[in-house]
Amino acid sequence: MSVSIRQPFEGLKVIDLTTYLAAPLSARLMADFGADVIKIESFKGDPYRTYGAAMKCPVKDDQNPVFDAYNSNKRSCPINLKTEEGKEILFKLLETADVFVTNNRDKSLKKMGIDYGSIKERFPRLVYVTVSGYGLEGPEKDFPGFDSIAFYARTGLLCDTVVKGNMPAYPASAGGDNTTGVIAYAAIVTALLARERTGQGDHIDVSLFGNGIWMSGLLAICSKYGELYPKGRYELKPVNNNVYQCKDGEWVAFTILEFERYFRRFCEALECPELAEDPRWQTRADALNNREPLIREIEKVMLRFDSGDVERRLRQADVVVSRLHHFAELDQDAQALANDYMRRITFDNGEEGTMFMNPLKSENIGPYPYRRGPLMGEDTDCVLGALGYSEAQIKGMKESGIVM
Repeated sequence: MSVSIRQPFEGLKVIDLTTYLAAPLSARLMADFGADVIKIESFKGDPYRTYGAAMKCPVKDDQNPVFDAYNSNKRSCPINLKTEEGKEILFKLLETADVFVTNNRDKSLKKMGIDYGSIKERFPRLVYVTVSGYGLEGPEKDFPGFDSIAFYARTGLLCDTVVKGNMPAYPASAGGDNTTGVIAYAAIVTALLARERTGQGDHIDVSLFGNGIWMSGLLAICSKYGELYPKGRYELKPVNNNVYQCKDGEWVAFTILEFERYFRRFCEALECPELAEDPRWQTRADALNNREPLIREIEKVMLRFDSGDVERRLRQADVVVSRLHHFAELDQDAQALANDYMRRITFDNGEEGTMFMNPLKSENIGPYPYRRGPLMGEDTDCVLGALGYSEAQIKGMKESGIVM
């Protein structure tokens, strides 16, 4: 029986000076599990507040799913950090904060006097987190980076994971950002655990480039021994890391790592037992040495069946398989909904939609609450009031352009 416990980060304060995706996501994960995350923005706002329009999504105050996805469960307090008064507000927030997350470049942080070296003595228990494009050292440390460039283009993921001769693949939107955000979250949790034992904060950096290498590093290692990418269609492994088109025009993928154990089951399920008897591929080594003719034979077999039929038959044979699904199907995916990977929500304007959810699940904690991303300045009065500012002081700072 599950035991109800409080959210694990309840009582922790996170100051979120972030924009776009990867860094905000790391803070969103903290907010999902109970942290008080205060989003600090310039008066122009996080550019991602309006980016949904480029993806054919609404960007209204009462319906902004693209922004909400990375900023749910946070509070908003825009501050003009170009003013000394604004920086002093930030420092007051940091006095009681546990984590500070930013994706501002190091030179920008130094210019404002809020880089780690400038404030670490003042806030020795603070976990200071930077999410960068390329890391804090080396010739590219000051370069800006988005996931399409620093994660995909810079590492080989964009160019080499395609069929040889084709144009580079169009990367899945935010794939690098999302995985980098999760790595940053893991780094934050690690630093908080270390602080529990030492009493000391830390400066941790997670980069899009570093995470891209983490994601593609096995291919980089294998390339030194002749496993080179990109590969042509008939250079791929026949029964894993390959895809086949079916009679209905859809594609399927299946993975058979134990060839001698599962290939015969595969052939029987798809009514081609003669394929299993062919002397050219009785072992995994045989199959790899004769990969082109085997791939061509499997291509012919697949065209006899619709993709759903292939999936059903191979699952019954205990072969790991899936039809290649489309992004547009996920909001109706029964498995995704059952596990709260996608959740049906209602926007402030009453329209219904779905939102992808934190994939980290805990039996004791249970489902975490979901609250849309904050509107600009929605929580300024509350945040500053908690710091001891009076209503008159807050009003004066708004009129002076220090806060919004």
